[in-house]
Amino acid sequence: MTTGSRPLSVLITASAMVVLAGGVAGCSLRGQHTAEGSNLAQQRMAGLKSGMQLQMAEQQFAAGDLEKAERSTDAALAALPKFAPAHVLKGRVLLERGQLEGAMASLQEAEKLDPQNVDAQYFLGIIHERFSQPEPALARYRKAMELDGSNPQYLVAAAEMLVSLNRLDEARELVTAKRDQFSHSAAVAQTLAAIATLQSDTDAAVAAYSDARLLAPEDNTILEGLARAQAAAGKYADAEFNLAMLLDPKRARQPAAAPAEGKRAERSTFTPVAPQARRDLQLLRARCLMEIDRAGEARRVLQDMAAEPEGGRDVQMWVLLGKAALKLDDAATLRQAAARLVAIAPDRHEGYMLRGMLLRKSGDLSGALAALNEAVARCGDDATPVVYRALVLMDQGRVEEAQTQLQRVLAVQPDNTAAQSALGILQRRTLTEVPVQ
Repeated sequence: MTTGSRPLSVLITASAMVVLAGGVAGCSLRGQHTAEGSNLAQQRMAGLKSGMQLQMAEQQFAAGDLEKAERSTDAALAALPKFAPAHVLKGRVLLERGQLEGAMASLQEAEKLDPQNVDAQYFLGIIHERFSQPEPALARYRKAMELDGSNPQYLVAAAEMLVSLNRLDEARELVTAKRDQFSHSAAVAQTLAAIATLQSDTDAAVAAYSDARLLAPEDNTILEGLARAQAAAGKYADAEFNLAMLLDPKRARQPAAAPAEGKRAERSTFTPVAPQARRDLQLLRARCLMEIDRAGEARRVLQDMAAEPEGGRDVQMWVLLGKAALKLDDAATLRQAAARLVAIAPDRHEGYMLRGMLLRKSGDLSGALAALNEAVARCGDDATPVVYRALVLMDQGRVEEAQTQLQRVLAVQPDNTAAQSALGILQRRTLTEVPVQ
């Protein structure tokens, strides 16, 4: 545990030495009254006792024994009531125990005794953050940055508060200005990447996450951020590679990585879930596999997910499994996905759309059109069911209706590749059906 960039034990020792020095100086003045010498001796002993108690409290706090740490800190303060680091540690203990008002009182007392105490500022910021008070928290973190400009955790905390206030440009400027100073800080690079992600600057996010990954190769949160940024940037092969690494059971058996600097535990009450148990990561990997034409592997991933207890009602999983089955011409899985989606999400369009495509493959064009009409009625901004309905109309020989529907889609979504492809098919069919003169 540190106070700013200085070990607390150093401060304790220094404080005790100050008291000792005062005692020795007092004893050397032969002309002083006996009562004064006695007072100085008592101060010396109080300083020694406080330092010993605080060292013990620090060890207990580090071991997670908060009850003992609080008792030892109280004993240190009883011996030396005006020792700011003891008030800071008391505040931290109370913060960990969820006693925010008491923690704030202790830290404010530390600030009163030592306005330059950087930890008092930082942990007061954390308490304001817990109270959902981002502006006061930001002010505290900025003060901590002023007191100790060499520690990246204060920069990270201030930037995160700016993000919570939706001041993304300001947050990015703040971190960018300090990037060279903290070029070896994974936490700073990760923060910059997260801000770029929120600003939809996917290339910058990938670059910053890549830098953070080089600095902290065992940090799963950075690896996940990199994979998500790569997927958002259309770098699906890279994203799939990193997601496969995250989901590898062997990685779960590796020792947990130490928290990155700038990520003090007191700022978070979230207990991370092992990546291997994360269905959202499995689903993202399946999507990436679909994008790089590895639909068979995507189907296997999704079928394994379907077999899990949560699989029965996982709408997104069944949608993607149905699309994989459609791509692989897997009628049995397509039928299963369509039925499941209609049952668990009857207000969504995907189940009816998959059912319509299944019926089209079986030659039941009337049934396919009816199912796709149901899908179109529920599809909102997703034009895929409209394109599929146009294909069925084309199969029925209703070329003009199909063409009209596809042109309407392209008028609203000119970059819709599915509609472009379907219109191309229609035009080629029309040309081949023109009789030769």
